[in-house]
Amino acid sequence: MKKPIHIIISTHTTRHLETVLASVANQTVFPASVSVSCDVDNPEIKAIVQKIADKYQKEFFYTARESHGVMRLSQVRNNAVRTLEKFGINDGLLLFFDGDIFLLPNVIELYETLSDKPNLFHGNRIPLTEDETAYLKRMKEATRYFPISQNDKRFEKLTQVEKKLKKHNLLRKFGLIKSGKPTILGAHFGFSYDLYKSINGSDEEYEGYGCEDDDLARRALKKSAISCIISSDILVYHLYHESKATAQWKDNPGVKRFLNEKWQPYCKHGLDNPLPQHELKQLKIKPNSAGEASR
Repeated sequence: MKKPIHIIISTHTTRHLETVLASVANQTVFPASVSVSCDVDNPEIKAIVQKIADKYQKEFFYTARESHGVMRLSQVRNNAVRTLEKFGINDGLLLFFDGDIFLLPNVIELYETLSDKPNLFHGNRIPLTEDETAYLKRMKEATRYFPISQNDKRFEKLTQVEKKLKKHNLLRKFGLIKSGKPTILGAHFGFSYDLYKSINGSDEEYEGYGCEDDDLARRALKKSAISCIISSDILVYHLYHESKATAQWKDNPGVKRFLNEKWQPYCKHGLDNPLPQHELKQLKIKPNSAGEASR
């Protein structure tokens, strides 16, 4: 894959952000850009981005606005793309990660080896325990391969998921499976910029927890997206924290809308027609030696 790769990290908290950004800064191949997009306006988050920029002498994009009192993950992702466009970036591969995803050092290097034919990438992650997460965060440099044995059942589970997604992808070619399969996992997935733009990005009417990613995959596949299943080939880790999902999947706020609302590939409220929101801060964070952050 020779397209420029742009990492987008969505967050609302400082919890794991420094560790996550260090894992990005330590990639064997640094991406064309790295964006941190926030569902809050928290100066502590910006300070962490500046700290990593200074330490590793890397530039980052930073997008933030005040919270609307409900999680707006779809809008946060779209806001990152809006910031890229503001700074003249409108092509390449968009890799989306949650703010608790630790990248192993060769993630971007591996993405660069893929064919440029696919435009939808189905990634996954290995969940770490609380103790494993604490150990990883104590490391001074986030460059080592975390010692999880290849015989660990978590690797076996990834392989099983990958087989299922590849089966769904095959069935889709023959029209033998319902729309939206194979699904994507919001913690780690990728879109070509052109595909993301063609469906108006993420649907901002999804608020709270649940199904914004299912909707995104469904609309992309309706647009005849070409899938690449890399669930067990490109590894990232999910750093431990307590889940905010409700006990029953069906009780999460996005589920009813996903199952019952009429939909089209091009969503009504997306990149080109955002839901009303507070004023955006869209910055390029530079290392202090290169000057202060500028609009």
